[in-house]
Amino acid sequence: ERYALEQARLIRRAADASEDPEVELRLVSAAYDILRNYEQRDPHAWVTQRELAGLSLRLGLLGQDERMPEAAARYTVVAQLMEAYPFIQSEVATAFIKIGDPQSALVYSTRAIGGEASTSGLSDAWWARGSALMELGQPDEAMEAFETAIKRNTRGTYAQWSHLARATILEAAGD
Repeated sequence: ERYALEQARLIRRAADASEDPEVELRLVSAAYDILRNYEQRDPHAWVTQRELAGLSLRLGLLGQDERMPEAAARYTVVAQLMEAYPFIQSEVATAFIKIGDPQSALVYSTRAIGGEASTSGLSDAWWARGSALMELGQPDEAMEAFETAIKRNTRGTYAQWSHLARATILEAAGD
């Protein structure tokens, strides 16, 4: 597993550095294929499952829309395999926002937040919760979640995204 993971990660890093979308797509596909082949040998390897979930989501975001149901199914498996880890549940919630499933994002962000006391503040879980609530038409609850995301990590990426989301909500309300 370690060899397959390292090989896929190296290829994924090359994809991250590519400025050509076609090259990026080919490299991400190659990394996916490497892990998919390993998965046939050990379908219960949770790190491989987690990486495959991320790669299938990335392929979906790169235009292969048919990958989104696979990404959702893979992230659901990852969430089940790693139910005791709030940071994994938070990662899954964030992925479901990107997939376009706010209901699932809300479920997994709530699960992550429930275990937050045993970890450092999960600003990404709070951001995912706020995003899900915003998409589900609950702006007041979303504002609270975004405020909490900002408090958890005032200088992080999710704080920036939360400020932007709060501004969007306030603008929609005419403020």
